[in-house]
Amino acid sequence: MSLSAILCWLEKKRAVVDGCSLGENGSVQPQDRNGLKAALSSQFLAHLPGRDRKAVLVALAWLTRLDKRVTESERIFLHDLGGRLALDDAEIDQAIQASKDIGSAQAAVHAIPSEWVRELLLQQLVAAAFCDGAYDARERHGIRKLAKAAAIPFHRVESWERAFAYGLYERMEHDEELLTTTQEILARRENRQGWSFQRVAQIAAGGVLGGSAVVLSGGAAAPALLAALGASGAVAVAGGLSALGAEDLPTPTVGSGPFGESVGLVASQLFGPDEALTHFALRAATAGLEETSLEYLDGRSGHVVIGVSGYGLKNSDLIADWRALEQAYPFAERYALTWEATELVRLGTCLSNEDDLGDEEDLAEIWQRIQDKARALGTLLAEIPSEGWLGRRPLTLVGFSCGALVILEALRVMGPTQRNISVDSVVLLGGAAPVDEGALCALSKEIGGMFFNGYCVKDAALKRLGPDLIGLQPICADTPTVRNLHFEGLAGDHLAYRLQLVALLEQARAHGA
Repeated sequence: MSLSAILCWLEKKRAVVDGCSLGENGSVQPQDRNGLKAALSSQFLAHLPGRDRKAVLVALAWLTRLDKRVTESERIFLHDLGGRLALDDAEIDQAIQASKDIGSAQAAVHAIPSEWVRELLLQQLVAAAFCDGAYDARERHGIRKLAKAAAIPFHRVESWERAFAYGLYERMEHDEELLTTTQEILARRENRQGWSFQRVAQIAAGGVLGGSAVVLSGGAAAPALLAALGASGAVAVAGGLSALGAEDLPTPTVGSGPFGESVGLVASQLFGPDEALTHFALRAATAGLEETSLEYLDGRSGHVVIGVSGYGLKNSDLIADWRALEQAYPFAERYALTWEATELVRLGTCLSNEDDLGDEEDLAEIWQRIQDKARALGTLLAEIPSEGWLGRRPLTLVGFSCGALVILEALRVMGPTQRNISVDSVVLLGGAAPVDEGALCALSKEIGGMFFNGYCVKDAALKRLGPDLIGLQPICADTPTVRNLHFEGLAGDHLAYRLQLVALLEQARAHGA
């Protein structure tokens, strides 16, 4: 039986047990939802198969201790959760002791016998990561490891990220009793009043019964384990996910503080991108980047993708291409970053004129100006995660052509710790940036996911700009976090990257980016 079918069955069973009537279509009637909501928290865990209950506690205890900080509140959380799982004190102590012998994500996951319980647990870990106040690249990488161990396709995790984001947004936007402006959220967080894990968890769980997109896998039972985790549990498991995700990083920073520690997910995510784009535009103007624009494309998610433009033949080329992100990253929140349109179009026109190579000095001057602007824009791009303009969420940075200059400068400015926290994956297509093998290999090891390099050795335009550019060759061949793919079918046409962007991005995704 699938997870969806099991959760639907459990929902109906609880509704009958608790005297909650069902509508003709099987849905819970509005006047009965309070009773069902209580049932979700108090009874759901008792419906887990007996053989899975102790294994779930073992897995969560293992995850909790990964950050090397088993606090008293975490011990209380584990004992309380064990009680909710109908385990006696001896069984709880045995489970906590057994967690010390778990040596890997695969061992923790496969100790849970039922596949549907593994999936439900992972689903709730995503929710807990959301609700501790920040969902960063290390936590996402930890979830990626657990998903791989459980043989759960990662696109399913991405669908949960989107579902929770939409559910939280809808709940926040349409419930008159909840906060309605970013300013109110930030003010209350500043004063540590009225805004806590319990508040966010209530919204996440309540969104399910309110018919929002938090309904996962067809069942209202999904957030029940989240409710059982509580504030200390969410912080504990999020810290464990962070530690698990940071294991592969050379400069690990582990743990996540309770909600309210930093400006992050909720303030910018739930009320749309308007304020984030306004902040970015003001900073761009201050930095002298007058032709720079960060545009919200579509989507709402715990995962953000930003496409950074390269050169084109007309201004419209610089933005329209990034609609391709919707097909390549359907569950993400997507943005396009365009910059220096006049100079980029001049460069594109110059390089595309096959009959007249033009004045090489003029080309060199344009190219130098673009490199200078790219460094300034890269510094600004690095501020997006550090200033929390789009929340503290994992970023995937996609750069075409000169966009690679911007992204690599942003990564350099971020530094190792900020890269660990902020950057999930990097995709460069025809990167017009010089190869620095040592720096590139180091950067690729300091992000949560994959560093993808799409290149074409016959790219005539890039050869005019320089013989040693990323888009002309593979990089960091022996680095496991780097994927190189030679796009021979482009036949040396640099602008063919734009024309085939959907297909090329899908190939990058297939290689783990």
